[in-house]
Amino acid sequence: MLISVIEENLKTALTILNRRPELNVRVSGLLKAYGLKRHFFRLWVQNESTLLARLEGSFFLCNSADTDYDEIAFFLRFNPYFQRLFGTAEAVAAVEACLESGGKLKKYDFLEFEAADAVMPEREVICNPNLNDVYEVMCKVGFQIGDFMPWYADVSHRIRHGCARAFLIKVGDKPVSSCLVSAESDTAGLLSGIGTVEDYRSRGFASDITRFACKKLTDDKKCPVLECCPAITAFYARLGFRKTAETAELIIK
Repeated sequence: MLISVIEENLKTALTILNRRPELNVRVSGLLKAYGLKRHFFRLWVQNESTLLARLEGSFFLCNSADTDYDEIAFFLRFNPYFQRLFGTAEAVAAVEACLESGGKLKKYDFLEFEAADAVMPEREVICNPNLNDVYEVMCKVGFQIGDFMPWYADVSHRIRHGCARAFLIKVGDKPVSSCLVSAESDTAGLLSGIGTVEDYRSRGFASDITRFACKKLTDDKKCPVLECCPAITAFYARLGFRKTAETAELIIK
């Protein structure tokens, strides 16, 4: 049975998240940023071993060997907010099989930084840049991040609460490369939004900004992690990342 997480049973949710802290960093970061009293962010536990989280229309499943996927699918099917589901590839596929409505499934490689140390690049990287510049780069690169104000409100809130970071590289006054730590817990940081505008690609900007973000996280004793399409896993492997899991996103039509 799915039970709402409140202060009285928060310890159960934290135990589930800490079972695989790197893989569950997204939910841990959201919990740190928004707590339990926001209507748009909710948590549920199932059988004291599975956790389901919601941020607006996005749901995140932290599964276990005891997960009842039929119940999860039934819950999502009748939830008016349900637009997409994130989790391990195994868990998302199991929920998809139980859903009656179709959807689009995207699969990713989940990578953890395992290099002996992170090397600080020589190129200057801006910490805490103007988020307008970060948004501009991400849109030009092709990230589907929606309108500026909702994105800004979310990212700036996470940064203020120590649950996210932003980095930027400029050439002159022109923003050319971006990277976010979009979720951050006590032990890990999720890198996302890594990209370089078209005219400046193949010059090492993405590598440098990724190395910089990894250095900042590892200096704070946190493991950098990221999700990427399998086609670019080799790029991140050269920077010290190793695939440790497969994840997926189910987008409901």
